[in-house]
Amino acid sequence: MTAADSTVKSAQGATLTAGTQVIGQVTNISFSMNRGTIETSTVVQAIDTGKTFIAAGLYDLGELSFDLLYDPASTDHQYILDGLQDAGADTVIKWTISVPQTSSAVNYIFDGFVTGWDVTLAMEDAVKASVSIKLTDSANENIPVTD
Repeated sequence: MTAADSTVKSAQGATLTAGTQVIGQVTNISFSMNRGTIETSTVVQAIDTGKTFIAAGLYDLGELSFDLLYDPASTDHQYILDGLQDAGADTVIKWTISVPQTSSAVNYIFDGFVTGWDVTLAMEDAVKASVSIKLTDSANENIPVTD
């Protein structure tokens, strides 16, 4: 094993928590961030040269998305659905992804609110739900953060 190989970690055993509610039966988790660009190309640039850009000042925290084996009787699954259907749906929830490590866990911590709930019913397959969370910087943190 090389030194670079020792930093690779398995996602197996990762947990997702919404507030203090551990979300069960999660099959995968992903999150993204992006920064916009501002084109700075001019008409005096030579033909056959590349466009020029600078980074936009604000970045978009993107989304946290995950899939789960949906159980309508599960209180943690209902908690997510309630977050979408609640009249105060703009209430931000603290989301934490904990990834096990050999010596300590790495936690990714986000603030966000539920924006999507898609249920899939397919023949000869488990009932599944895909959930989307819009991430926001309401806590003035650098998100995602690791601790």
